[in-house]
Amino acid sequence: MSMKMKNMAMRTVIAVLGAAALTVAATGMVAAQQSAALDALKAKVQGKSLSVVFGSPPNLAEVHSVMTVNILKDVFGINATYQAIPADVSAAAVVSGSADIGEVSLGRIAGLKQSGADVEIFGANDYVNDFLILGKAPAKTIADLKGQVYGDSGSAGIGLVLRNGCFSDSGITTDDVKLVELGSSGATAKALATPQLQAGLVHSDAAASLQAKFPNVYNVLCYTYKKVSAANDVWYANRSWLDANPDLALAVNVASLMASRQLYADKQGWLKVAKAYVTDLLPNVAENTYDLYSQIGVWDVNGALSQKDCTANIDLLVKLKILPGSVDCSALQTEKFQAGALDIVGKATKPNG
Repeated sequence: MSMKMKNMAMRTVIAVLGAAALTVAATGMVAAQQSAALDALKAKVQGKSLSVVFGSPPNLAEVHSVMTVNILKDVFGINATYQAIPADVSAAAVVSGSADIGEVSLGRIAGLKQSGADVEIFGANDYVNDFLILGKAPAKTIADLKGQVYGDSGSAGIGLVLRNGCFSDSGITTDDVKLVELGSSGATAKALATPQLQAGLVHSDAAASLQAKFPNVYNVLCYTYKKVSAANDVWYANRSWLDANPDLALAVNVASLMASRQLYADKQGWLKVAKAYVTDLLPNVAENTYDLYSQIGVWDVNGALSQKDCTANIDLLVKLKILPGSVDCSALQTEKFQAGALDIVGKATKPNG
């Protein structure tokens, strides 16, 4: 190699090393700024009180919400409490002001908005739906349900959207089944354990429980996350509360992102909280449910709020006549707290992409 080529090679190495050093320095500076921002937020919210309501009785899908509240208490020093109650009861609690914030489906919040409630979505605690349609053998597909009794929650929450997704390209419609609307996924799961139903739309943990209790009886006919792309449950509050408590709203978003990232990395931690929160689980139900949640990517590590997804979801709700008319997503949700949380914790990569 000539001296000239050696000098060029040396300059290239020096340039690369210099760029790497600058990258490391910049990364360190960003990390320091994020740490300082987190400490500043902690100082603002420490000692404040926060009452939270989850929109369903204890189930494994809500473990993320429980861990979010735990982080608000343990990391931020917030006096946070929660109650797990039916969705309509939790919505009434938030609207009336007896609870500060709630967690329930986006569709239900849109309905509240149309009824005159001044509520606003300010965060999302999961991204894809864990619901699935479970059917009794010998049924293996939705088409096998022709003439059979099928049940779900109906127009309550997101049930009708998910039903439409699973039936849309199955070869049959709901006119081909004996449809029973039961008002909630919990009621559907109970009915599915009896001769009343041949198939039904239930949460993953309910499906795992039924499969464990009655081996070789049930088959998964449809995973709704493969059919419907929309945020499932969201954090919401009265607009007046958000205006008065922006630091608490930001802390909820930060804690929610922290919980999502922790859940992918710590299966045992999730199982510990899950088994304490949902009692009387059959063996391996929690383990199997976690594996499914992780596989389908239930928890979004960068926040799941999106104007585009919100608009698509609202359009579908209107098309299915769940909502009488459209709702402007710019008035329904704000993404500023999600963006602020990402400024503090930075973006992450979901393990399953």
